[in-house]
Amino acid sequence: MAKIKAEKTAPTASTSSPALSDDVKKAYDLIDQHIMIINRDFVIEFCNLKVLEDMGDVTGRYCYEAFCRSGAPPEDCPLKRVLNTGSPNSRVINHRGLSVYATVRPFSVDKRGVSLFLHITRNITPLMMVKNDRKESREVFEELFNSISEPITIHAPDYTILDANIAALTLLGLKKEDVIGRKCYEIFHHTDSPISACPLRQTLLKGDMESALVGPPYLKGHYMVNTAPIFGKDGEIVRVLHLLKDVTELKEMERKLTRDNERLMMFSDLITHDMGNYSQGALLAIDMLLADDTLSPRQRRYLEMARAQMQSASQLLENARKLSRLYERRVKPVPVDAGIILMKAISQLKKTYARREIRVNTEVKMGTHTVLADDLLFDVFLNIMGNSVKYTISDPVVVDVVADVWDEDPSFYRFEIIDRAGGIPDEYKEGIFNRFERFSKRASGSGLGLTLVKKIVMNYGGNLWVEDFKVDGEVVGSVFVVLLKRG
Repeated sequence: MAKIKAEKTAPTASTSSPALSDDVKKAYDLIDQHIMIINRDFVIEFCNLKVLEDMGDVTGRYCYEAFCRSGAPPEDCPLKRVLNTGSPNSRVINHRGLSVYATVRPFSVDKRGVSLFLHITRNITPLMMVKNDRKESREVFEELFNSISEPITIHAPDYTILDANIAALTLLGLKKEDVIGRKCYEIFHHTDSPISACPLRQTLLKGDMESALVGPPYLKGHYMVNTAPIFGKDGEIVRVLHLLKDVTELKEMERKLTRDNERLMMFSDLITHDMGNYSQGALLAIDMLLADDTLSPRQRRYLEMARAQMQSASQLLENARKLSRLYERRVKPVPVDAGIILMKAISQLKKTYARREIRVNTEVKMGTHTVLADDLLFDVFLNIMGNSVKYTISDPVVVDVVADVWDEDPSFYRFEIIDRAGGIPDEYKEGIFNRFERFSKRASGSGLGLTLVKKIVMNYGGNLWVEDFKVDGEVVGSVFVVLLKRG
């Protein structure tokens, strides 16, 4: 079969707000720093409570308009640097007369690269005022330093503690003379060398802000440790700020969520297993009734309607079971023959829709395309082709499946499943992969099919999206693009 050549629109990168749970949002709201998530177009998509309190709701605005009051990102914009390099970037910037330490890190990636960025800022004006003004007295510095409610220490590059505020001394239960001049790992961890997860060591190595979660028993809780470098005139690190944030409450919340999740998984197994058995029993009873030749047309029609509903319920339970397993376990893809799996899916498709005339054209045969996946690849092919049948009004249903090495990254195969079902409006192209969302009411189903497919493909390290299938410039169907790593 000749490879299909058609006009297709390029995929649109997701700029939707990241799927943050309520508990994660609460966690961000507890942190006394400005935290935002910004997309690659410099649009703010999420801000925590600290931002709302200090600046109001800035979501949906360009970050350079909200912070720099300019019509374009400035030259020293850390987000622009991260966008260009893909590496975290931090710097001290002047924002409306304040000295702000800004850090930008990659937060989410897609096939085009980094799509979302985590932007964290902290007002360090009091410390910078003291540093920059040599006439400020030590007493003023101490007053400002000790007014900060979070534990802060200042370290030399050799891990020696140079200063500690009252909050840090209170946490440690020590006097200043017992801390100054001592190595930080001796004071905080009771060790004779830095611990393996030491963020200060990473700051010295990378010259960037670092963080780590620690929970020494004698501190009675869990703490998020943040370290930030202070550079001298020659560009070398001369000091390191060491800040602690008590996250004990968040860790307890995490423990509770883990426990609740385990319970939910247990109930999910019980429901999907037992309800699946009940559904199969009901289907068997309906099939036995349908075998009765004495049924009236009306009775047969009602029984067929009941059978279709039971089949949908059974499929929903099966999809729910597979989705729960995908979230529960880590997928380990292995080399599999995509051609063999596709042939099995085509065979099942024709059995499922025995009353429809289905033609699947493909050059993907046994031994032609080895990919990194597992047996759930069968569900990927079957679900997508099944949607082509559901949304194609009249017979024959024509589906083309083509595959080739992806031009943008030769380590992937690009599979295209092409239908003539009329196409999907642009505003639904992302949403159809969401739970229970369909763009048309004319096809029945649980709405979990494409959600399951997306999760499977992403777990393989691949990607999935939908494009338009055009003939002579007119949209006549859809192209489901499945990227799978070559095996």
